[in-house]
Amino acid sequence: MSQQERFDAALTVSPLTTLVRGVIEWAFPAQSWADLHAEFAPGCQTRKLSIDAVCSLMAPVVAGSRRSVFAAFQADQALETPAITASHQALYGKLGRMAPQFSCALVRTSAQRLAPLLKVAGCQGLPGWNGYRIRMVDGTQPNESEHRLEVLRGCERPDCLVA
Repeated sequence: MSQQERFDAALTVSPLTTLVRGVIEWAFPAQSWADLHAEFAPGCQTRKLSIDAVCSLMAPVVAGSRRSVFAAFQADQALETPAITASHQALYGKLGRMAPQFSCALVRTSAQRLAPLLKVAGCQGLPGWNGYRIRMVDGTQPNESEHRLEVLRGCERPDCLVA
């Protein structure tokens, strides 16, 4: 099946998923994940599991074309040349040890890259959020206890991590 035939089939089955995946791929062109990872998580090793392979595997999960990380992993392993050469345990370990600064950089970079699209569309502020009070909760005690995430222990609010 050619690339165009696969794209047409995906567009027929789930146009929204195809659109979201296209936006993700446009927001993060080639090498951008690796550049962000090198800048915001310089101590993390990527010998066997590159950040590009991990993020490329996560894109279909985020877009909704794969139901889970494991389903995306299995689909990758079924290819002639899989992008992930490590085990699924190593993949989950890599995702679990992902630096929070890298995740923040992904959100910040995508917002900067996609903001002009909102302006062109004529959106003022965040669409669909009017009237909502937004809070960030780390899921544990609100005081500075040992049970909080280590990176949030010294913070009154989680937004203190944003540079």
